[in-house]
Amino acid sequence: MTTFNNDITPSTNIIRDWKRTGYDYEQAIFEIVDNALDAIRQRFDKTKFSEGMIHVHWSYDDDYLVISDNGCGMSEKELPSALKAGKSDKSSKTLTGVFGVGLKKASVSLAKSLEIISRTTGNEPFMSCVFDQSIIAKSGNWAVQTKPTDEDTLEEMSNYLPAASGTVILLRGMEENVMPFH
Repeated sequence: MTTFNNDITPSTNIIRDWKRTGYDYEQAIFEIVDNALDAIRQRFDKTKFSEGMIHVHWSYDDDYLVISDNGCGMSEKELPSALKAGKSDKSSKTLTGVFGVGLKKASVSLAKSLEIISRTTGNEPFMSCVFDQSIIAKSGNWAVQTKPTDEDTLEEMSNYLPAASGTVILLRGMEENVMPFH
């Protein structure tokens, strides 16, 4: 009997379905803040660092939402895993959000593009990974690139970047139906 390997990448229709069955904007923001709390807890468990910080900034004029933390951060290898549907590296015994869909569902409920900017120590550069719905819909390809964060983004996000380890969730192209100001 022959064995075949088959690609089971989800259909791009899942993005549309996540939007329809997703969160309202308060729930979506809470989901991302909950991930930030988990990252701070993980950093504390590893280092006993006790100065956790979460920053939420919604720029209506510039059409973006930023949620940043000074938690454990993600390495270059961990970044794409955070964007893989159904993937979570969290332990259900200590952390919330172990199903691997919260960040993805929350981000598509809020915005057209999600960029994760992160690092695990202050000695390494910030790395980025972008989940852009329009690119995925056009190509049908769920691949994402991990690359050093570009200088323009670093400058734009300078008020939110953690000094050492941590993560910035940058959502651009906010969905009109979730804008609290409409």
